[in-house]
Amino acid sequence: MITREADYALRVVLRLAAMPEGISLSTTALADEMYIPYRFLRRIVRKLCDAGLVGSVRGKSGGIHLLEEPAKISVHDILAIFDPKSLLFNSCFENGFCCPRKEECNVHHMLDPVQKLLNERRQSISWADLSGK
Repeated sequence: MITREADYALRVVLRLAAMPEGISLSTTALADEMYIPYRFLRRIVRKLCDAGLVGSVRGKSGGIHLLEEPAKISVHDILAIFDPKSLLFNSCFENGFCCPRKEECNVHHMLDPVQKLLNERRQSISWADLSGK
């Protein structure tokens, strides 16, 4: 199960992906439309900006917009920013994790192909696919 923050982030990116190119959406309007607490949304937007996926324009006619084409952003990209633990079946699949039993562990060997398949599938789902663009 993903965190509430990751869920909100997915919904924000989906909404921005559906926007016409070059158009920004105010965070106030987005918070109201998506039923996301404004302060929580600001934190999510900051992370998306820091990751280089979202740009923001200040001022009365400002707002936020995607910096990348929706087809170049995957569901996996967003989950990796907001909830990287949700991407893994077990800690043994985490980069840098060192388990002394990894080589002889039947659970690891059985779940490894499933983990790889899930990773590939999440990476193949773009926001262009989800937004119908």
